[in-house]
Amino acid sequence: MAGPRRDTRGIVEAQELFARVHFRRREPAPALRPYLEHYWLIDWDLTQPYATHVVPHPSVNVVLQQYGDEAAWGEVAGVGLSLFTQKLEGRGRGGGGEF
Repeated sequence: MAGPRRDTRGIVEAQELFARVHFRRREPAPALRPYLEHYWLIDWDLTQPYATHVVPHPSVNVVLQQYGDEAAWGEVAGVGLSLFTQKLEGRGRGGGGEF
């Protein structure tokens, strides 16, 4: 692998999102590369709520998130069949791996 993907495929209005959040992708450890394409991280601190939209790809994501001072939580997000919308507000962070 030559590093994580750098394109914005699937992210609707990617430049608008990237102007509001700190988003990055990272390459997994060598032992995980046969299973994990990349992992991603996002942090935000917004004065106004923002809804981000993603056209899903045929992949599974393991996602961990935290909003403000709330307890962190996680989920396994399977292959989506429709547009995915996530409302971001206040301060938060998330991360996950794309399999």
